[in-house]
Amino acid sequence: MKQYKGRNIFYTGKGYPSIFTGEKIRTIHSLVMEEKLGRALKKGEVVHHIDEDKENYNPDNLICFASSSDHSAFHGGCDIVFDDEGVA
Repeated sequence: MKQYKGRNIFYTGKGYPSIFTGEKIRTIHSLVMEEKLGRALKKGEVVHHIDEDKENYNPDNLICFASSSDHSAFHGGCDIVFDDEGVA
């Protein structure tokens, strides 16, 4: 079985690699983004895979959007503007 930081990986219903942290189920891309930002994700923030590969949770492949509407706008062709934290 594949592992992430010593924990067994399983997949959500939407196909995202996840782990059980002892407290709750967390998607790996969310954990990686939190490490990248140096803080927990805020309510409503959405993590996007640049290459759209759910298995690629390399920090350089992830973008954090402030909201699902910002994420949808990006998919609709809007430009990305990042704040000081690196959140779009």
